[in-house]
Amino acid sequence: MFGDADLNVFFADFGVPVVFGGVTAQGLLDMETDVFSHGAGPGGVERVNYRLRLPWNAFSPSPQPTDTILVNGASYQVLSQPTQKDMQILELALKAVP
Repeated sequence: MFGDADLNVFFADFGVPVVFGGVTAQGLLDMETDVFSHGAGPGGVERVNYRLRLPWNAFSPSPQPTDTILVNGASYQVLSQPTQKDMQILELALKAVP
């Protein structure tokens, strides 16, 4: 059974480096793609939604909207207030920074 004690192993095995405020942690970056069609036929718009999940205590203080963080070497801007999932995992909405 998966428990809270296993989170460090889980993030170590599946996570990527996340740097914020000079501190490095492991996080999971999800990249969900939305496709918006303009009726029938070709054309439309694609948008990628980035969600980062981290251990709740990875950074203190937690990243806030407009902060910039590095995820696996790429820059992202935080879009939302951090939300906690299961009281052990912190989730952030991100935007890629060119």
